[in-house]
Amino acid sequence: MKKKSIDILLLMLTFRLILVVIFSLIINPINLNPGDIGFGFGDYIDSLVKYGEYKSCIIDNGNSCLRYSRMPLLPFILATGFLLMKNIYFIIAIKEAIFSIILYFSIKNLWYLLGKNSKFIIFILLFNPLLLKHLGTPHYEEFLLANLIILWFVYLLYSVYFIDDKYIYILCLISSLLYLIKQTYITFIFFSFLFLFLRSFVLKKIFIIPLLILLIPIILWAIWINYNGGNFYIGTSWDAENLVRAIYPLQDKLFPEVSVDRVFDTYKFFGVDGSIYYNDPIQSGLLPLQKFSSENSWYLYYQNLANTIFRNNFSFEIIFILKKLFYLLFGIHDKLRDPLATPSMTIVGYLFMFYRFIFLSLIIKFIYTKGLIPGLLFMMCLLFLFSPLYLGWAHERHATIFITGTSIFIVIYLSLFPLKYK
Repeated sequence: MKKKSIDILLLMLTFRLILVVIFSLIINPINLNPGDIGFGFGDYIDSLVKYGEYKSCIIDNGNSCLRYSRMPLLPFILATGFLLMKNIYFIIAIKEAIFSIILYFSIKNLWYLLGKNSKFIIFILLFNPLLLKHLGTPHYEEFLLANLIILWFVYLLYSVYFIDDKYIYILCLISSLLYLIKQTYITFIFFSFLFLFLRSFVLKKIFIIPLLILLIPIILWAIWINYNGGNFYIGTSWDAENLVRAIYPLQDKLFPEVSVDRVFDTYKFFGVDGSIYYNDPIQSGLLPLQKFSSENSWYLYYQNLANTIFRNNFSFEIIFILKKLFYLLFGIHDKLRDPLATPSMTIVGYLFMFYRFIFLSLIIKFIYTKGLIPGLLFMMCLLFLFSPLYLGWAHERHATIFITGTSIFIVIYLSLFPLKYK
């Protein structure tokens, strides 16, 4: 029986790997080069491949090169892949194969403890087409984040279920990797630190190595920034600019029909009320990167602009954050309201709502099984961990990894701890 269960899990993850590669063949051009990868990553990858230096000199206006506008793990992994394999499809296949092996050996010990219904739900979650698409798209941080967040939740369960320090080491390592991919996910560092503190309090034991695993990446990144003439902040310069996009007052007229990042475009928008809005980003103070003399000035400009916007529009910003959170949890996906949506966009909308329905159903089951107070505490932890999601852009791809990782956690947790708390 055990052998059959392991084989099913292995077969499932192998088939998932094949689907990710198929998605990557559809999404990525055959001759994709390192510099072609977008969202501020391509030039870092290109510089690593050609010169062995972590820098981005894509802005040709006499400025010094960018050296800390993007976190380093995704560029280093992709640059290593391009150096060794040259072809993006091989890189995606090898990356996903490694994660599949890790996921297999991470889940197989729990697999025996799950009932048939739990296994079926995990199967549905792992084969989320939106998730598979992101795993095959190297332009996105979700290229690495999606699998790592699933593993983070699995090892959080191991750390609770088994009294074995090695699982805490792995949990802290994954937290640090998440940080090195996306700096705003420092929330996972904070949560892991709190978990270590509570564990130390209960067991009367100090966890030095896990603490170092959490702190060393932050310290090294801060040293790198300081070495290159910058100042360490929570968030990169890209994050500061994106925060302004996410809280810009015009969003009230546009969201969710128009993506929040579009406010940097000179564009004619059709708002949620059907009215036409004209946006001139330069007049609004939304400056392109070429306008800044250094990366530090880029960050500080948008940090100060974000602070000004938030202070001057405090009530609006609080309401808008709640609006984004409500939309992510209960709203009709914007692709299903867009009269110009293509069939594929409509499918994305329905898929997102289907997987969100599974997530909300599992949240309700968790609260029903464990009680209202534990359920609310669990929701507060989730709201903290994924606060960058609704404070920021509230994109489907960001929400997909949140829905998948959290849902798998709940399914396994309720299988391991089926009794209600007293």
